[in-house]
Amino acid sequence: MNFASLKMALTIFVILLAMIIVVQNAQAVSFHFLFWEVSISQILLTLLCLTLGFGIGVLVTWRQTHKKSKTAPTPPPTNTDIAD
Repeated sequence: MNFASLKMALTIFVILLAMIIVVQNAQAVSFHFLFWEVSISQILLTLLCLTLGFGIGVLVTWRQTHKKSKTAPTPPPTNTDIAD
């Protein structure tokens, strides 16, 4: 079994799994937030939460790496900095 057929089998498996999840979570649920009440499909609410969580994770990671790149690296110690 080569890499292309393994990749194709994995893709088909993920698509079938996603279709099962969508079919099983198609019912409408009520979402309450402060004074609002929204009736939305459960799978859409799940996808919304996953997307928001992913976006927050990307922003936090980007901010941490961006902060590190802005700070100047400390130079290595020289012979005069080392105490005898």
